[in-house]
Amino acid sequence: MCKGLQGDDPRYLKLVATPKHFAVHSGPEPLRHEFNAIVNERDLRETYLPHFKACVQEGKAWSVMGAYNRTLGEPCCGSKRLLQDILRDEWGFQGYVVSDCWAIKDFHLHHKVTNTPAESATLAVKHGCDLNCGDLYHSLFDAVNEGLITEAEIDVSVKRLFEARVRLGMFDPAENVPYAAIPPSVVRCRKHLDLALEVARKSVVMLKNDGTLPLRNTLNVLGAVGPNADSKIAMYANYSGFSPNVVTVADGILDRLSIGSVMYMGSGCHLCKDEPIMEGIHKVRIRPLTDAVIAVLGNTTELEGEEGGVALSDGGGDRTRISLPGRQLELLKFLHSKGKPVVLVLLSGSAIDLSEVEPYCNAILYAWYPGEQGGNAIADVIFGNVNPSGRLPVTLVKSMDQLPPFEDYNMAGRTYRFMTEEPQFRFGFGLSYTRFSYADLQCRVSGVARQQVQSSDIVEVSIDVSNVGERDGDEVVQLYVSDIKASVPVPRHHLEGFARVSLKAGETKTVNFTLKPEQFVCYADDGTPFIEPGDFRISVGGGQPDDPSGVSISTLLTVV
Repeated sequence: MCKGLQGDDPRYLKLVATPKHFAVHSGPEPLRHEFNAIVNERDLRETYLPHFKACVQEGKAWSVMGAYNRTLGEPCCGSKRLLQDILRDEWGFQGYVVSDCWAIKDFHLHHKVTNTPAESATLAVKHGCDLNCGDLYHSLFDAVNEGLITEAEIDVSVKRLFEARVRLGMFDPAENVPYAAIPPSVVRCRKHLDLALEVARKSVVMLKNDGTLPLRNTLNVLGAVGPNADSKIAMYANYSGFSPNVVTVADGILDRLSIGSVMYMGSGCHLCKDEPIMEGIHKVRIRPLTDAVIAVLGNTTELEGEEGGVALSDGGGDRTRISLPGRQLELLKFLHSKGKPVVLVLLSGSAIDLSEVEPYCNAILYAWYPGEQGGNAIADVIFGNVNPSGRLPVTLVKSMDQLPPFEDYNMAGRTYRFMTEEPQFRFGFGLSYTRFSYADLQCRVSGVARQQVQSSDIVEVSIDVSNVGERDGDEVVQLYVSDIKASVPVPRHHLEGFARVSLKAGETKTVNFTLKPEQFVCYADDGTPFIEPGDFRISVGGGQPDDPSGVSISTLLTVV
């Protein structure tokens, strides 16, 4: 993402990529302006920092945004440890840090670590927050006059900000800056529309299918029912642009039906309000000749999103429940009671509890917020024009009872890496219209097959993947590492590589991965990374190694 945003010109940046929110961010949204995230050193280094480190060191991001909350007592936008000791001194970050918007005033208003705006601005700048999103840095005039900070200290941030502007080409002739020549006509050009469609197609995850899918496009009568069936809002995540021609799920389905087929549609119920189903404007009829019903349910950004940016949320941007909102489950049960095949399409930006949902549908597609071409992509999967190949990037738990308290930042029991209970659907899971098999898992060092390696070795992993079904399709090959004899707490297993491979029916391809020494590390109590000699399980397949519904093969690798 960072590389794509910033471009590949050796001199100029296309724009400045800004990973956020650094670090140990979130907590309850309504409390984030005063919340203090307590995290142990192992979890900090093993879970909360690696993605930022990768963005900075591998992605070369030229900016980082700090979080609103405190971490271990320090406000993140004024934390010496986060912004100076770790970000700059350890990782070698050369860009600038920007505060989350109006976060600096939280120092004195809510976190109570300073007493005045001048003190807050001083703390932020001295500890490495170069740019204020907000209006508090005018207090730096007072801070200088009061002797809290010097102009020379402020100049450190000024230089960083001007370097970014220079790299953006803001002071050079436009003809010298390659990105200045990009015309407005590229917006929604054919290439970008095709890419939007491809991304949406690849992101649809099929969680259940009893053989109902794919549907025939020659159906007599088809229903598209649900508050998200013809919703444009449900196509977008927050912080999005807007398309003049967004394709809803109903649009996409209707466009693919054959001449003579009939589709009826209706919301069936309100998105989240406690109103009776199938009344007033929501009313639809389930006709006797209906071949199948597509129920389009889930969330929108009206229910989940950043604090203050949602219209209907009762959690200040957080979802306080992970079940289907409002009376959507009641609607699904009603549709199921008519005896017609029900295909559930879920639009959401986060996990939904499907334990009560699954019995009332024949197939489930999780389509997220798929963008302006989302309706076309979903219809392509429903009618079999595209083989579903998305995989879950989150764990879908059976209920919130499987989750630790939201305010607790300990990783025990969280995510596929540390969760010991069986979830409803696992991270990495996804079904297909075809079948895949795996064979000949090999580990090599410098081209030589090895089962024993040095801690400094780079390990090359290869595996043969075959499409043993009757349809062409993509498989997402996943590589997991498990430290099976660690002397310190470690994840059950952790994803260290994945690759999408397109295979025609009957075709076999070899997929290759590279494992570097840092992908075998564990962490001491003080957060120090180290590689411990012992046995590691390398597992490669279409899902997690212990997923009973997946296909995965493993081998032992001994580090000496």
